[in-house]
Amino acid sequence: MRLITGLGNPGPEYVNTRHNLGWDVIDFLADELRAGSPSQKFEGGFWGPLFINGEKVCLLKPYTYMNNSGRSISALAAFYKIEVKDILIVVDDINLPLGRLRLRLRGSAGGHNGLKSIIAHLSTLDFARLRIGAGACPQHYDMADWVLGHFSAAERRVADIAVHKAAQFCQEWCALDIEKLMNRVNSSNVNSHDGEA
Repeated sequence: MRLITGLGNPGPEYVNTRHNLGWDVIDFLADELRAGSPSQKFEGGFWGPLFINGEKVCLLKPYTYMNNSGRSISALAAFYKIEVKDILIVVDDINLPLGRLRLRLRGSAGGHNGLKSIIAHLSTLDFARLRIGAGACPQHYDMADWVLGHFSAAERRVADIAVHKAAQFCQEWCALDIEKLMNRVNSSNVNSHDGEA
């Protein structure tokens, strides 16, 4: 059993914000898989178990708000006895240019409160995370305002391409050797000028 979780915040005011890119990926993936509406389990929106590339998979959007994401994820993982190596977290990253994707097998929270919560609840740094570039915070912006802010129309087009690519990589994660997938993900790019990935 595997778990793919996208991080974000519940509520209409957070829809299409930078901090909800992880949720966007899960929504797109659920649509692609024709998984229907989520059930309300594990303090989140839950789909599953589903089958992706022959693997049994759960999809999760924690409704606990970003800072408590780990509570929802750890509860689901404990219930289904999902090992940490079989968990993939999809998360926004303001340290990456808009649309850039990065896959890592482990690492620190990098200042991200959602990842801090997951690390605390799983008691490990050793879970895979697929980071989606949300663009750096301009110097004159408050950080919270930036990550909870909305994209411009042009930025949203780039973000949508990145979301689609990330959803594709999530499906490939269920079938490919993780090292090969890292090479594919980390060499991909969504260019704001030509829209290519």
